Amino acid sequence: MRKVLNAERKTNVLESWTKLSLATRAQKLREYACVYATKHGLAEGEQHQLCQYLVDCVNRNRLKSVKEVNYDRPSGKITDIPSLTYTRSELSTPHFTLRNHVSHVTTLRGLRPMSTSSTSTSILTSAPTSTSTPIESNGSIEMDIVKEESDS
Repeated sequence: MRKVLNAERKTNVLESWTKLSLATRAQKLREYACVYATKHGLAEGEQHQLCQYLVDCVNRNRLKSVKEVNYDRPSGKITDIPSLTYTRSELSTPHFTLRNHVSHVTTLRGLRPMSTSSTSTSILTSAPTSTSTPIESNGSIEMDIVKEESDS
């Protein structure tokens, strides 16, 4: 039984970020909060606040996709959260936020470029050479095409 559980635990470590359970994600984010706090010189209270904020984000499905978290799959550690910002202001209390980066790829790149053909514009700009007039016969209206002579 223990062999099966240990094997399952090892395979869970090697899974991608999206396939990890919420509890495992929260644990990985707590570890990242410790690394982030030492890297940026945060106090213990700020580290606790960051840890709580990241766990809340996981519970609200904010840190869900691979684009939001840089996760090193072989080592099983979070390397970076690009959208995480820490604002420390004198007027307000310091807080952490997840900001959206403007690095979205536009969908227009995948579309075919618009063709500018001269045939469609020449048809619209040329004058019509024939006109149609309705003719009533046998109780129904028929269209009769009358050709106009152009002055040459």
